[in-house]
This record gives sequence, C-alpha cells and structure tokens, in this order.
Amino acid sequence: VEVSVQPKEKAEAAGVDGVLLTLARSDSASKAAPVDLSVDYKDFAGAYGGDYASRLHLVEYPACVLTTPERASCRTGTPLKTDNDTEHTTLTARATA
Repeated sequence: VEVSVQPKEKAEAAGVDGVLLTLARSDSASKAAPVDLSVDYKDFAGAYGGDYASRLHLVEYPACVLTTPERASCRTGTPLKTDNDTEHTTLTARATA
C-alpha cells in the first residue's frame, strides 16, 4: 500500500481540519481491501493546546473528496475505530485501500 500526504489546500477544500492521507494499492489487484494503517504523529503531537494528541483519530472519506469536494456526500467521512497510543504517538486503524 502506498500512502501519500495530500497538500494542505486539498484538505481545506475537502473540509478536513487535519492531515489528509491517501492510500493506494501497490499490487496488481483492482478491488479495494482492508489494510492495517499506522500513522506516527510525533511531529505535530503538540501542534495545538488542550491535550491535542489525545483527541486525534482517523476518518475514512470517499475517494471523490479529492476530485469533487463541493459535493456533501464526498465530504462525509466515516470515523475509523482508532487506537491512539499517546506514549508512542501513533494512530492505528483498519482502513480500505
């Protein structure tokens, strides 16, 4: 699976107040499948006050959030069951790629 960080402008256009990542399969399969995702957030754990790091979680959006963010259905995300390990500054969840 290839993980890419999208530009801040893409996240803002999508209404995402945070980091917008894309996941893409790197094998020859064309069908989406579940993947275990782990994100290290140590570089921005203290970006805001109010115990910011403990409130971080992962949300999955439809792919169209990148191409047609003006459509409300494309900006509707599904929160993923996220394990937030604040000691090791990682978020872990099962996502789709």
